[in-house]
Order: sequence, then structure tokens, then C-alpha cells
Amino acid sequence: MSRLHVDSAGLGTRGTETNKYLLLRSLRDRGCVVRKPGYRLVVLSEKDGSASEIRLPGSLKTTLLYGSIGASLVIALLFILAGGYVNQQVVARRQAQKIERLQARVVSERRAVGQYRQVAALTGKVQKQTTTLLHAVKAAETKVGVIDGYHSPGDQGLAGILKVLKHIEGILPLSVGRAKSQAFRLAHTPDMLPVQGPITSPFGYRTNPVTDSGTQFHDGVDIGVPVGTPVHAVADGTVAYAGWYGGYGLYVLLDNGYGVQTFYGHNSRLLVHQGEVVKRGEVIALSGETGYVTGPHVHFGLHVNGHRTNPLPFIARARERTTVSSASSKGE
Repeated sequence: MSRLHVDSAGLGTRGTETNKYLLLRSLRDRGCVVRKPGYRLVVLSEKDGSASEIRLPGSLKTTLLYGSIGASLVIALLFILAGGYVNQQVVARRQAQKIERLQARVVSERRAVGQYRQVAALTGKVQKQTTTLLHAVKAAETKVGVIDGYHSPGDQGLAGILKVLKHIEGILPLSVGRAKSQAFRLAHTPDMLPVQGPITSPFGYRTNPVTDSGTQFHDGVDIGVPVGTPVHAVADGTVAYAGWYGGYGLYVLLDNGYGVQTFYGHNSRLLVHQGEVVKRGEVIALSGETGYVTGPHVHFGLHVNGHRTNPLPFIARARERTTVSSASSKGE
């Protein structure tokens, strides 16, 4: 194919940008095909196969270059803005979860402080009564003890009472220590459910709900709640495991101490990690339907000294003990 030099003579002032545009338009009107490799226009004639090059004006090149750069900048800016928005949403969600967990911890701490205050109030009351009684006995001993060399017959009895009261004063710190230990153990004893909802499947043997055939042992209770419901720790403890656990899906195991472990299955999101210390009422996960399930719920289980235990009677007895302990600390 031969190369032709296309001239713009006869179309106006020679060499101007306007003439070149008019030339291109004229070529197209005459049935020529115009190709554009880079910034050059190659004109092919469909009649005789001749070709020619036309250089684009410098101003058009600059316009195309700036337009391309501008479009790239706009696209980059849109990506940056979209990424910033998504990051803000993630940060906001994490902050909300952190605030919720802190609120649950505050509630748990307030409950523990209330128990310690009851113990402290009882201890102070006993100490005050003991001190008052000691002063009274000492005063009575002074009055009826030795008068002009005469020993009162009651002197020996008062001395015995004083000895007993001193013994009580000596063992009182031990009693306070036991009371604090009892309050600590109560805080680590499950006495609530992790979520509020209907019991959809009880503890014990049942028909397999997925296959609707065969018998299997259900080692906990299922509590029906929507996906995303906050799951609370039922007692103080340490996270022994947090992660995927077979048919339980996303799973949390808490070591509550004193041979007691509680576990929570089928969650959609875990909010704690292994080794973390949690308080009663703290949000440890969000409910879901992961693992071997037929619908959204929380599988709540309890192990006592390694044995699978029905959590409902255990929690009922724990609540009774807590009620009796609170009544005793108030002097009722």
C-alpha cells in the first residue's frame, strides 16, 4: 500500500487545525476509513487502497492527555472515598461492640460490688457490736471486780465472758475471709441464661432434628433467638476456647472455676479470644446458625467436674443459694 501525503489546500487557510478537522470530515464523507494509532490518524481509501497520515493538532493531544489524567484522578478519588466510608463503618461497628461489652462489664462489677458491700456491712456491724460488748464487760468488771480487797463472786464469770469475746474478735477476720471467698464463688457460679428466649430443644435424648430420624443425646438446651442477638456469659470465668468447633459452629467455652465449664454454640460472631477473663453478663458472642443446625438459636451447655449436666436445674439451685446468701448477709 503506498503512502500519500494529504494536503489541506483548497479548504481554507493552509495548515490550520480547522482545515485538518474539515479534511477528516471530507474524507469520511467520501467513504474513507480513518484509523487512530496513538496520536496519528491513518486514512485508508476504500476505492484504491491508498493511505495517508494526518498529525493531530498539539492542542488536541494536550486535551486528550489532560482528560485521561483527570478521569484517572476522579476514579482514584472515588476509590479512596469508598474505602474511607467502609473503614468508618467497620470502626463504628467495633466501637459499638466494645461499648456494649464495657456496659455489660460495668453491670457485672456493680453486682459484685453490691455483694462485697453486703459482706462489709455485716462485718462492720459484728465488729461494732463486739467492741461495744467488750467495753461494757470491762466497765462491769471494773465496778464489781475488786472493791476494798473483796473479790466479787461474779468476777470469774465476767472474766470468762471477756475471754470468749476476745476469742470471737480473733476469729472474726477469718469469718470475713470466708464471706469474701463465698462471694467470689457465687460470682463464678452460673445463675442465669445467656439469652432470653423459648427453649426449643431440652437437655437429654431426642430425635435428630436435621435428619428427623434416629436418636441422639443433646448435651445442652437450645434457646431460640434471632441471628445477631447478644450472648452473655452466665458467670465470671476465663475463655478456654473460642473458634470453630465441628457441629457447634462458632463456639465459646468458658472455664468458670470450681469444676464448672459453660459453652455456647452456633454463634455468628465471636467477641472474645482464648485466655480472656470475662465477667457475668458480659457479651461474648452474637447468636447465629453456624454448624449443624436447622435454624438460628443458642446452644447452651454445662459441664460439672467433666460430666454433662442439665443447666436449667443447676441454675435454679444456684439462684436459690444466691437468694439465701443475700438474705443472711442482711440479717434476715
